[in-house]
Amino acid sequence: MLKRRLLTAFILLPFILLAIWFLPARPFSWVAGALIAWAAWEWSVLAGITHKFARILYVVLILLLFPVARSLELIWLIALVVLWIWAIIGVIIYAKGGAPLGFQYAWIKACFGLFILPGTWLAIILMPYLFKGGRTLLLLGLLIIWAVDIGAYFVGRSTGRRALTKRISPNKTWEGLYGGLGLSILVAIISGFLLHWATPHVIFLIGLSLLTAIFSVFGDLFESMMKRQANVKDSGKALPGHGGILDRIDSMLAGLPLFTLGIMLLNSSH
Repeated sequence: MLKRRLLTAFILLPFILLAIWFLPARPFSWVAGALIAWAAWEWSVLAGITHKFARILYVVLILLLFPVARSLELIWLIALVVLWIWAIIGVIIYAKGGAPLGFQYAWIKACFGLFILPGTWLAIILMPYLFKGGRTLLLLGLLIIWAVDIGAYFVGRSTGRRALTKRISPNKTWEGLYGGLGLSILVAIISGFLLHWATPHVIFLIGLSLLTAIFSVFGDLFESMMKRQANVKDSGKALPGHGGILDRIDSMLAGLPLFTLGIMLLNSSH
């Protein structure tokens, strides 16, 4: 399984980097839109939409909401953070054996996706569009989120003893969580100095990276909760060793909008 995961990652990584660095803004937004549309197709099943025609309509509705999210930008991102706080509390309650604050209902998960998925598309395309060096900032946000996943995986496998949440994801451990958070903070520190940021901005980046990492962990746990409720192992079979597209971007759904919002606020302060 690990070999398949690594092989898939090594194949996809060059395409991701080429898209971020070299695609013009409009084609880049189309590629990001296609990724989110595929994720929406998988999300629809986890949200209880099983009829093929209804799933198609759901994906079309997600796509139609892209320009709405783009027109609202800051408001949409702030709303996303608030919605994810609700989801995070729901995940914590569910992990402790309770009902997840409404996320036991299919229609709420479907409506949640109508905000989360266009918002993730918005977070992907905004930084390259808004800021000088925005493509570097987007890559930095992704590196922080990937660092959580990588650190948690390897530290958890080597030293993990205490289960993080048996009800949602029995293989995740507290040790893995600490490893993932630590690696994400290390990435932030190194990146801040490589980008020659002033010390106060590096400190801000460290705090933002920690929050982004925590949100990304809960994005992963939220999707795991949805899969457990739907009684499926993976959201799809698109990526060998990884499952579906949604299984690969679940952390990004929660982490990247928060990171983008933080960078926007930092940029507006000077």
